Amino acid sequence: MVAKGHLGNAFSFKRHLIKQHRQLNYVVEVDPFERDELPIADRRDDSSDDGEAEVEDGGNGQDDWEEFSEEDLRERTLMLVCKLKASSSVTQSTISTVVEDVSQHFEDAVFNLQESTRKFLRNHNVDMGDESALKLMDQFEMFQKPFSGIETEYKQMQYLIASKKFVAPVEEEIILGYAPRTDALTGDVLQIPTPRVFHYVPVKQNIKAVVESPGFWECVEKHSKSTDGIITDFQDGEHCLSHPVLHGDDCNLSV
Repeated sequence: MVAKGHLGNAFSFKRHLIKQHRQLNYVVEVDPFERDELPIADRRDDSSDDGEAEVEDGGNGQDDWEEFSEEDLRERTLMLVCKLKASSSVTQSTISTVVEDVSQHFEDAVFNLQESTRKFLRNHNVDMGDESALKLMDQFEMFQKPFSGIETEYKQMQYLIASKKFVAPVEEEIILGYAPRTDALTGDVLQIPTPRVFHYVPVKQNIKAVVESPGFWECVEKHSKSTDGIITDFQDGEHCLSHPVLHGDDCNLSV
């Protein structure tokens, strides 16, 4: 499924950047022999005050998560649905049940956490009309409904198509068949004409979705072909050079 692949790669790359590259210009140096007994919070280089401040300001990732929007929540939630849809053993009724139960679970859990936070702030004389407090409460309300806007299969499909990260399958009729149906009044078995259809994902639209994905053409422009004949990738390898479709002026795979 194209949507599952694109969303999965995007979220995986984003998590990697947040977790592994929070301070690109500063490396925490730790002597495992002399300072292994120190708490984790104290295991950093004390030789530079600027470096320590940089870790405290840029290493916690709080700024990144403060920008977590409703759209981000919807995309992550839809990724869960796509994983379920990708499994051949999971029926649509099961997916609908999961969506309903998880929605109720999130609403109850987050509401409880919201009320506990509200009580804590009031006990510490925090003005609940303050902009920061109001923003925090809005965040709680947003996370109470992770499936907002994608509750049904139809809404999920419409959202995927609008996001341009999903190639909708094409339905084509191949033959007219007949399905037996029992008349409730007479008990007779009737043969009802029923078209037999199959679905396929268009190759051209699939390639187009990949080509138009962010960062694709940047990788193409940075690519340099090898001259030693060794298979380094799909574009300049021996398989590509010897293939009648992938190589040559008569290539018909134009995008």
